[in-house]
Amino acid sequence: ENWIPGYGVATVLFGEMLFYCLVGTKTTITNERLCYIIGQSNWYTYDIHSQKIVLLLLHSCMNARELWIGPLAPLSVFTGTQIIKSIYSYYTILMEVMNTNVFGKMEKCFSTYS
Repeated sequence: ENWIPGYGVATVLFGEMLFYCLVGTKTTITNERLCYIIGQSNWYTYDIHSQKIVLLLLHSCMNARELWIGPLAPLSVFTGTQIIKSIYSYYTILMEVMNTNVFGKMEKCFSTYS
């Protein structure tokens, strides 16, 4: 009944998840901004060596990979929101099952057959 230490652990894990989601979103936004800035620069007026370097940078930022949660989903604030919604849904279902005492009714049902 007393699960107070679990609240601290849950809070820390929740904060860590949000931090990683923010890092993923920030990385994506920064990469898009870098592509825009490189594309808007006057790179074609540079010397040939610098043009090749800028084009290489532009190519690499246009083909950058997102951060992913394993093979499941991209690591972003949107994904974090979806995870929080699903955790809340599972929590409410679990609390509903525990409050209606479904397991006690199942025990009575099975005990009548044995």
